[in-house]
Amino acid sequence: RPGHERLRFSDVVARLGLTQATAHAILTTLSERGWVTRDPSTTTYSLGPALAAVGARADLARPLVHAARAAIQQLHTETGYAASV
Repeated sequence: RPGHERLRFSDVVARLGLTQATAHAILTTLSERGWVTRDPSTTTYSLGPALAAVGARADLARPLVHAARAAIQQLHTETGYAASV
């Protein structure tokens, strides 16, 4: 997916300083729960759909940010300038 880094198993091991056995156990659990996905054609891992769902729930838990989004979108529409919360 654009904007999401895909990592090989060896990258995960190296970046986190884990043993291969530990990294495999963690990635297996994360995959089973939807936190990461493994692309079998490239054998790389990326963020999974469960993480997006958690992010969406966290976003809704912040009412001020949620309320401001509509105002920011209107500001962008009226001015043509980039705007974000």
